Amino acid sequence: MKRAIVACCLFLAVGFVGAHGRQRANQDAYFNVLDHGAYCNAAQPDDSGFAAAIAAAYAKGGTVAVPAQFCIAKQIELKDGVTLLGAGMSSPNWGATIRQPNGANKDLIISDKSRGTGFTQFGGMSTLRLFAAPPPANTSTTGSGINWLAVSGEGTKFEHLVINNFPQDGILFQNGGEPLLLRDIHVFGCGRYGIEIKSSNHGNQLIQLEHISGDNNKLGLIHIDVGAATGSISILINGVKAESDGTNQLHPIVLDSARPSPVDIWINGLVYQVQSGKVAEAAIRVNSGQWRLHYCGISVSPNVKYIVSDSVRKVTSVSPCELGTMNQP
Repeated sequence: MKRAIVACCLFLAVGFVGAHGRQRANQDAYFNVLDHGAYCNAAQPDDSGFAAAIAAAYAKGGTVAVPAQFCIAKQIELKDGVTLLGAGMSSPNWGATIRQPNGANKDLIISDKSRGTGFTQFGGMSTLRLFAAPPPANTSTTGSGINWLAVSGEGTKFEHLVINNFPQDGILFQNGGEPLLLRDIHVFGCGRYGIEIKSSNHGNQLIQLEHISGDNNKLGLIHIDVGAATGSISILINGVKAESDGTNQLHPIVLDSARPSPVDIWINGLVYQVQSGKVAEAAIRVNSGQWRLHYCGISVSPNVKYIVSDSVRKVTSVSPCELGTMNQP
């Protein structure tokens, strides 16, 4: 009987150790930039540390961990299938922050160069702050926080990000996604758009944005430009909060298309406030092309002239849920 009990205990112990060993193997799939040469001390450059950690994660499969410290990098190439995961984006301690040095004139995060305009899948970014100093302290005139040349494919997502003060866009996707998911993104003070998404002729494009906020991006918070893409496309925007100082971000959502037929877009929940004493034209601006708009829950401050505008039609109020086709000849 005693032998049976001892054998049972040994079996359980071996099983526990084995399970624990497997757990450690999974934990080893996190590659901390501090273990690969980064300092993240707000003083020394960390480019090589990020590159080494990303290379290790790409070779073995895994996630690159960024500590809740202040890292400095001119440009980071995020390889296909690798996720860049920060330890928080909170204030006042800034959480996991990647700051681009003044005068870099580069995009801070770029997609895998080897993929070109092909697909990237099962990677992305989460829980980080990307920061550039505003002018005149920063002399850069070009560069976005994220510039993604590749097509976003299955399993790729960008979420829980704060992005500040880049000379061009906060986030630029040049070839859309099949699908593309952006969630819980907050962009402030960028020189063009907070988020700019351009489509391509790749297959079926599904673009989804959720819980997006931002203030005073020069041209607007969200710009969707489907160009003359011929593939199927559907766009969903759920929850947008935008504010303007009356000079910047006079249209939270801007739409462009060169397609011969209307593009479907669903916008559910948008609040837009403009500084008192200033005036803005519209919450949604159809800049070019034909759009079939499905929109619900749009609320603007009294000094915003229209809910939706183009050169033909101005919508000053919105029913609980409205469908309208807008045209910009």
